[in-house]
Amino acid sequence: MARNIRKLILEVSLVIFAMISILVPFYFALVNSFKSSADASSMLISFPYSFHILENYKEVIIAGRIFKSFYNSIVISLFAILILIAISSMAGFVLQRRRDRTAKVLDFFVLAGLIVPPAIVPTVWVLQALHISNTLISVILLEATLQFSFATILYKSFFSTIPRELDEAAIIDGCGRLRMFSRIIFPLIKPVTITIMIITGISIFNDFTIPLYFLNGLNNTTIQLTIYYFFGKYNSDWNLVFADVILVSIPPLIFFLFFNKKIIDGMTAGSLKG
Repeated sequence: MARNIRKLILEVSLVIFAMISILVPFYFALVNSFKSSADASSMLISFPYSFHILENYKEVIIAGRIFKSFYNSIVISLFAILILIAISSMAGFVLQRRRDRTAKVLDFFVLAGLIVPPAIVPTVWVLQALHISNTLISVILLEATLQFSFATILYKSFFSTIPRELDEAAIIDGCGRLRMFSRIIFPLIKPVTITIMIITGISIFNDFTIPLYFLNGLNNTTIQLTIYYFFGKYNSDWNLVFADVILVSIPPLIFFLFFNKKIIDGMTAGSLKG
């Protein structure tokens, strides 16, 4: 009985701590986004003396080009996820089914992709050689590449739960390998596919460094870059900076809250077999 009480107290304490660590910073940014520039510069968590909600958010939307930035971020996230799912799912399937030396070498390089940081200068050279430097296409390919190792490892783990006999039966019935994968195997990996789409989608949408290094100009601004450029332009107007932070953080937060259960289900689905 005493052990259960201690466990309950610990769980409640962790929940309270998690809520405080999330809600207090959000509340701090929210109330300061309602203040005037002079009031917000004091960096207090107190309620505003006077509200400037419409003025602050209107200024952020217009000066920060929020709608154009949202469009760029959504385009980058959507196409990067489509490329990532198509390539990493097939790579994970091949690496899980093959047991030869080549597969082990490829496994090593996939794992290294999680550890080795990207090299900026050689990447710029490659993009310039392909004539896609400073374009949304280049960022789409880079984002998909950076998430490739993570997605492939998840897919490989999940494919271990699908028996090899299913592959053999499809091939005996006359299916080619590509048709067998697309028509039979791929529909079975829906849970982990949804998980990868959500996790990598949020990561790509929130990415700051890749668009900063590889995109220039106001037309190529992503939603995370608006904070950087807006802060530089309005160095003392913290109320506008906090308003921009609120607008940027709300969509990923809502998306995560709605699909939280699917993320957990997909992450644990492939852990039943090694």
